[in-house]
Amino acid sequence: MPVLLTKQYSFPIEDVNLEIRHRLQSGDTNSFLYVVPTKRKVRELQREFLNYAPHGAASGFSLFTLETLAAELFSVICLPRRCVSGPVQAVLIQEAIRSVSESLQYFRIRKGSRGLPHGTFQKIINVINHLRERGIYGSSLYAEITSAEPDEKAKLQDVLSIYEAYGRQLGENYIDAAGIL
Repeated sequence: MPVLLTKQYSFPIEDVNLEIRHRLQSGDTNSFLYVVPTKRKVRELQREFLNYAPHGAASGFSLFTLETLAAELFSVICLPRRCVSGPVQAVLIQEAIRSVSESLQYFRIRKGSRGLPHGTFQKIINVINHLRERGIYGSSLYAEITSAEPDEKAKLQDVLSIYEAYGRQLGENYIDAAGIL
């Protein structure tokens, strides 16, 4: 159910959809922000909103998913960074692994191999994305390493090394989707 959160009105808005339709018909497309769950719903609403716009034409609507809203807010609040896609992220993580390959104890790259096995590599990407989505940083992982079982320490240390190297790869110019959230 859509919710309109802007300012206090002297009259209650009974039907949000009707209110949006009236605003669109009057050409007031920038007076509301609409957040929906999926990009498919964004496309669907864009088509619907164009039907209500005067002469069937309007400038961009303020339709967002939670991810695109977070990205938009991030770009307004923080220094601009280029958002990396999945394939670019994989390349950056591969480079991070290569940069720390000499210190890796658990995840060793076999001689003659260009990198880790695909499944292991994908799992590392998933773990790094999970940590970044949850806002877990290196200092938290250091504490985890000190309290870990001896057989898990090497794995955690390697994940931490790769995680930090990946952060250096991103630097101040790039950000991934997990970093936006």
